[in-house]
Amino acid sequence: MDADRATIVDVARDLLTRAVDQGAPSDEALVLLERLDRLDGVGFDAPLHHGVSRARPSALPALSPAARHPWRWVIAGLMVVAVAAAVVLGGAPVLSWMIDVPNVAPQAALTAEPLPIVRTADTLLDRARGLYAGGHLHDAMRLLDRIDIADPARGDADRLRAGIQRDLLAAASVGTPASGAGVAR
Repeated sequence: MDADRATIVDVARDLLTRAVDQGAPSDEALVLLERLDRLDGVGFDAPLHHGVSRARPSALPALSPAARHPWRWVIAGLMVVAVAAAVVLGGAPVLSWMIDVPNVAPQAALTAEPLPIVRTADTLLDRARGLYAGGHLHDAMRLLDRIDIADPARGDADRLRAGIQRDLLAAASVGTPASGAGVAR
């Protein structure tokens, strides 16, 4: 019975080796070969009662997957060369089909006028002018208080503040409260 089992294991090992040589996934074949070695009593976790291990017959010397199938590397190299040539030679026409590529920008377009910068003080001053024009004098004064002393717009803010104060004093001397004077926020 052991002789029949040994021949079956040897035939299975030979078939697995041939399958790997012809391109079968080597990971799966190695797992199966290790199992056969365990049955044979050759592996590291083999049962101790089998005794002496026999040498495994090998029809072919163990070669790396790259050495067994050199044509795969040739095909991969040719693919890389073909893709590189396609990118180098066909890149410009493909790019021109995909997007509009301008030739050369005129010099006048490069020296375009810079965009205006809107500062916080300018925004506050414009809002205060709008509130002053709408008759909300106290609200306009609160906005003008938020403009810093060192800001370049401070001169315009002070002139507007003087006009608002003049109107508030005139309203107080007449005895009619200015619009927004009684509203506390």
